[in-house]
Amino acid sequence: MDKFIDFADYLKRDKRNDFYISLKEIEEIIGQPLCRSAYVHPTYWSTSDTHRFALVIEDSGFKVRPDLVNERIRLIRISKADESLDDDLLDDDYEFKNYSKKHTKPLKVDLTKQVDKFINVYWSDPNGRYLSYDHIRRIFIEYRKDKSKLDLLTLNLYAYLASWGMLRNSFLMQKDYKFLTPIVEILSRDKYDPILNYEPFNDPDNKQLDLILAAYHEIKYFFIGQTYYVEGTRTKKRIVDVSDTLITKILLGTLGCVVAFDTYVRKGLSNYRLTQKVNKQSLIELNNFIRENKEEVKEILSKLNDLYTPMKVADMFFFEEGFSFD
Repeated sequence: MDKFIDFADYLKRDKRNDFYISLKEIEEIIGQPLCRSAYVHPTYWSTSDTHRFALVIEDSGFKVRPDLVNERIRLIRISKADESLDDDLLDDDYEFKNYSKKHTKPLKVDLTKQVDKFINVYWSDPNGRYLSYDHIRRIFIEYRKDKSKLDLLTLNLYAYLASWGMLRNSFLMQKDYKFLTPIVEILSRDKYDPILNYEPFNDPDNKQLDLILAAYHEIKYFFIGQTYYVEGTRTKKRIVDVSDTLITKILLGTLGCVVAFDTYVRKGLSNYRLTQKVNKQSLIELNNFIRENKEEVKEILSKLNDLYTPMKVADMFFFEEGFSFD
């Protein structure tokens, strides 16, 4: 019998509404091993990527939340009352969505009030950490096609990520800067030239968003499956997932094509009921937000150097907006 049908039959018999099941248990139920992707790629369990196993599980009345660090998945029954809910309501970021219901604002906003907080610090400290964005952007734009400068680009990317806390509690803390060299090579490819300094104003049909998502996934799948040693031990761990924060921070500092989905930015997004996960919908919403505030975005850009992009302006606004909640 089809292994997926075996598991669907199992779910039909199970009466629980919310439970974890290990991948080993799933293999026992279906009578054969799962493929490697099931253990290392969270998207294997995503219906958005149209993986058949995930679709069968959803058709059986459950949402899947992978926990690959512990080699298990969480299954959450979809009640009829829940079917109209956004898929995001079932993830670990529920508090952001719940917060947004109480704080809804129109997309036309006063950007300058928040962004000026960022700009004032930027101009006041000649060695402030905000300048790490300028350093990596300048180097990347100028030298991304020069292979002799690859080491310089990689070092600047590593320093930029460190200045924004991306090494803290991360596998990157156990790696030297050269670990990121393939990332620089990926983003320097000709295919990504159209989204360098991405301008939503010049992309009215959002045609370039698929390219941004392609870059996002290339970075993610470079990291997935890599190994590192746990600090102070001989224990080797495998990277099974990568945060949206890290990936988008890389994209913002190099191509300048998307906001960095860190904690504060996501809180800021939630205040306007905008999607806080990286997907096509969130990018469309960001584009609409920037276009709605086109004149003010351009005014803010005129105060900065040409390394800054509309997405960086949005990033500064939502970061300051989210920070103000704390």
